[in-house]
Amino acid sequence: LINSLTIQGANAGIKIFAPSEGARHFVIGDAVPDLTLKSITLRKNDDINDDDNNDDDDDDDDDYDYDYEESTGVNGGIGIEGSNVTFSGVTFTGLKNKNGGIVDIAGGTVTFSNTTFTSCYVEKDGIVNVTGGAAAFNGSTFTSCQAENGGAVNVTGGTADFDSMTFTSCSADNGGAVNISGGTAAFSGVNNFSRNSVSENGGAVNITGGSNITFADATFSNNSADLGGAVYTDQALTLHSGISFSSENKAKKGGALYIASRITAIDGTVNFTGNTASDGGAVYVADGGMAVNYETSFTGNTASGNGGAVYFDRRSTITANAKMTFNGNIAAKNGGAVYISELSENNFSEVLFENNFAGNTNEVWPEEGTELSDGFGGALYVLGTAGFNGTADFDTNSALNGGAAYIASRGALTFNDTADFDNNIAVNGGAVYTAGTSSIVFKKIAAFDSNKARDNGGALMIMGVQVFDFDGNQTYTFTNNIANYSGNNGSGGAVYWGASNPSQLTQNLKSAVFSGNKAGNTNYSYTSQDQGGGGALFIASLDGTIEIGDGYTFTNNSANNNGGSIYLKTISITFNSTVLDSSTSSQAYNDGGFVYAGGDITFDSVNIDCTKIKAVNGSGGFAYAKGTVTVTGGSKLYSNASTSTARNAGQEGGCIYSEGEAEIDTNTVLYGFRATSGGAVYSCGILTIISSDIHGNSALDIDSGSMGGGAVYGRNAVNI
Repeated sequence: LINSLTIQGANAGIKIFAPSEGARHFVIGDAVPDLTLKSITLRKNDDINDDDNNDDDDDDDDDYDYDYEESTGVNGGIGIEGSNVTFSGVTFTGLKNKNGGIVDIAGGTVTFSNTTFTSCYVEKDGIVNVTGGAAAFNGSTFTSCQAENGGAVNVTGGTADFDSMTFTSCSADNGGAVNISGGTAAFSGVNNFSRNSVSENGGAVNITGGSNITFADATFSNNSADLGGAVYTDQALTLHSGISFSSENKAKKGGALYIASRITAIDGTVNFTGNTASDGGAVYVADGGMAVNYETSFTGNTASGNGGAVYFDRRSTITANAKMTFNGNIAAKNGGAVYISELSENNFSEVLFENNFAGNTNEVWPEEGTELSDGFGGALYVLGTAGFNGTADFDTNSALNGGAAYIASRGALTFNDTADFDNNIAVNGGAVYTAGTSSIVFKKIAAFDSNKARDNGGALMIMGVQVFDFDGNQTYTFTNNIANYSGNNGSGGAVYWGASNPSQLTQNLKSAVFSGNKAGNTNYSYTSQDQGGGGALFIASLDGTIEIGDGYTFTNNSANNNGGSIYLKTISITFNSTVLDSSTSSQAYNDGGFVYAGGDITFDSVNIDCTKIKAVNGSGGFAYAKGTVTVTGGSKLYSNASTSTARNAGQEGGCIYSEGEAEIDTNTVLYGFRATSGGAVYSCGILTIISSDIHGNSALDIDSGSMGGGAVYGRNAVNI
């Protein structure tokens, strides 16, 4: 027992060998007031007879072949039971132990300054084992050390403070560098964790107990684990400024960080870059939560499964009060940046999703009509609930379905602030895809610009939805979206609605601008009237109706088949008090320059300037109905094509074409239209005209050169 001693090596230092197998170098009792060790080297006892006793030969210390099964348990090191002990410039080389650390701290205050541990081994516990007292690590290094729990340091009690430490190539079952199961621990200065590994949890740090665990100014790189490539925690954890998880930390779940329970708070700048996992390339939140109180970024993280950056499992949460940025993250399955599981409830603040991708980057996108099972949500996949309380920007994300976001059945997505979707790409739903009984709610302005779908829904593809809600006091914009970007027969340049109850669309979206949207491809040979239709809106629902009121603007939308702005596969549409002024423009290559309906079309009290609306090679310059057409309420539809060589329709019905009956009711005004037959109206059924003003229209049958109903043409009968 050493009661009071100062040992200092000169120049290169001195070497102290353990006296025998099964013995420690020192045991320091609690009666020692102070002990300082400076510039010395502690070596394992079986080196005594090595040639290394010569000061000129110290280079073989890192290479040992231990027979652990024959070890009696202790082979050097120091046991500290109390007192104040300082290690300064001390080197621990090749020491081993079965139970208890190479330095075992049960009490006192112990400081490690500029101290090095190299190639040390402990079968259990850690190289430095802290069960009580206070340990301070400052400017020291652990290299190629190994233990069961805490390849470098194991903390089960007391306190441990780490400042400007380096942990390299250490390994354990749990906590490749540091394991914390009790006491308190704080990491400050610049702590570096590199190439540490475990067979289970926490490639660098494993936290399963203790309190007040904090990190600041730490770098984690190339660490690996089963769960939590860098850090695993089931305790409350706080991450302060200057923390970087970068350069291929990897795990099965949570390439950088695995949160098993409780809350991990981000209170300073934290960056997650280049981490990889099967699920949750950077972070996996199992049954706890994240509190993001400071700007945080996720860049270039990758998941071979779901959640390229973050995976939120069932019952997990996030509460964000600061901006989060997700850039260049990839998931081979779903959620290029973020995957939100069922029952997971999440609230984000300001978020930027940019250049994220969901899908297999090594595969060519599947052929049209292929049933897709993965590759959903280029930025965001929602099966639980997600709310955005700050601005949400989705820019240049891509996936097979839902270039920006995919909302699965029972998933719910709410935007409480403005949302922008720009330049996102998908096979279906260039920006957003909804399925089953999902919910999507916009409470502030949303803008969809220049999104693209290879097939359907340039901006939105609604294939299933229980709640589809827009704030009626806001104006929503859909501009320059495309459904056909790779030359296919895509439909719904802005919106493709394949869900039931299509009335939700126009009942809740009461004010919208549709401009420059496009469906279909001029070089495509269409085999169905449903292909390449609906430059702005394509409604595939089999029942229901929609209504277009006075809150809509349509400019420069086009379809390379039918329905320049709107296509309805089977249902009916009503234009109620609709006002479309001279800025309105729409074009269909075939039928229905503005609208094509598989059901009936009703115009009630409308005022529509049709001058820039055309069915180039087809019929129904403005409207084509498979059912009946009714114009009532003193409606006014007009153009100036009759005074020029231009035609509103390349074939029949300069304004209206009806495969069924048509009724032009009291005080209707139709003028200035031109077509080959039926200058204003062409009806295949009975055409009824009641006290209306139809003038200034013209028709010319190009083939015969004869007139074909300059005002109206009734194939069956005309009742006036």
